[in-house]
Amino acid sequence: MMPQLSVRPAGTTILGTVFLVLMVAAAGGAPLSFRGLGDLPGGGFDSRAAAVSADGRVVVGSSAYQEVPSDGRIDLGAPPQLYQAFRWTETEGMVGLDLLPGTSSCGAAAVSADGSVIIGNSGLAGGDLVHVDDGNPPFRWTAGVGVTPSGQDGDYAHDVSADGAIVVGTRWIPLSHGYVQNPPGPWAVRWTPDGAMAVGPNGTAAYAISADGSVIVGSGGLRWTADGDITYLEHLPGGVQASATDVSADGSVVVGHDGDRGLSFSGWDEAFRWTEDGGIVGLGDLPGGASWSEARAVSADGSVVVGRASTGYTVPSEGPLVAGPMPVFEAFIWTESGGMRNLREVLTSTCGLDLTGWTLTTATDLSADGLTVVGTGINPDGNAEAWIATIPEPATLALLSLGGVGLALRRRLTF
Repeated sequence: MMPQLSVRPAGTTILGTVFLVLMVAAAGGAPLSFRGLGDLPGGGFDSRAAAVSADGRVVVGSSAYQEVPSDGRIDLGAPPQLYQAFRWTETEGMVGLDLLPGTSSCGAAAVSADGSVIIGNSGLAGGDLVHVDDGNPPFRWTAGVGVTPSGQDGDYAHDVSADGAIVVGTRWIPLSHGYVQNPPGPWAVRWTPDGAMAVGPNGTAAYAISADGSVIVGSGGLRWTADGDITYLEHLPGGVQASATDVSADGSVVVGHDGDRGLSFSGWDEAFRWTEDGGIVGLGDLPGGASWSEARAVSADGSVVVGRASTGYTVPSEGPLVAGPMPVFEAFIWTESGGMRNLREVLTSTCGLDLTGWTLTTATDLSADGLTVVGTGINPDGNAEAWIATIPEPATLALLSLGGVGLALRRRLTF
């Protein structure tokens, strides 16, 4: 097994790791802050946050720990990496989790409410740890036991209940088992200590679970409840590819994205928020770029949503593989009072934080109270880096956005 690794500090400049704690707190809230989490030593600088505990104190994700020789493969501008799951806390920093025996890469996908249970997946070399038919099962980590296999070959874990007892994800039957499954899969699956149970028909995936495990959501707008009821969320007008990516603590609010992406030349995708009474409501997108936004996570009460949205396009690439302009994404935060806003602009223009050189490419999760957000960005040195931010309460954020309170804070917060 891999030894545990401590964090390598971010970047080579003072702003490589941003940690500006403002000693002016929003009403009733924690001090505003933004911080890069660094990465694990050994590979090229690259770390990505996947999830945060309900109390906002434990962040999990993956970080490169080793570069892999190209072996004559096409040079895409950077060497391929091997990745290792990490657990980050304020006191210990970023610590790498052991790999399962016989595997070369892994990444954490979710964490229990108190940070004591981590679930994730093993895979081959590659930045996003896409699970392929490689015979590597998902894993489960606890402080007392460490990393152990969870599920079977062909399983992929996406989320875990608040107490760490129930895991949801997808199941494939690996071709290495000697036969071709019919139908081909995948299936949305719910794992408990008693075993696995399908919670969706063939062709579905389970992406998120409510705090108590009673509601599961996933691909196609799938929504499963503990009484065995399986339904699908309605679409946004014109949408045909809904995906439910997260659910509130009690299962009453679902977020995700829907659109016709890939089915038309001017395809679109839009973040949504669904409630039983109000149905599905589109959350819009950020100015510039493609018409493309994706909700990734929602607070426990369903009032705060984070994700990513397109704000521009890349310059067409040159080299062995030439690609045209691609959408550029930045993290967003949504509240009912403020609508969808660029998270970096909220942290800088509204809250007065200094994020010089940073681009926040996506927000992947947030704490139960919606005040701690984690995600991945490009740091001042141009490297992918996990980050954590503390924001004001939604009501205070709305006041800040009006300008007067924000101006007063900024006048007081001069460095």
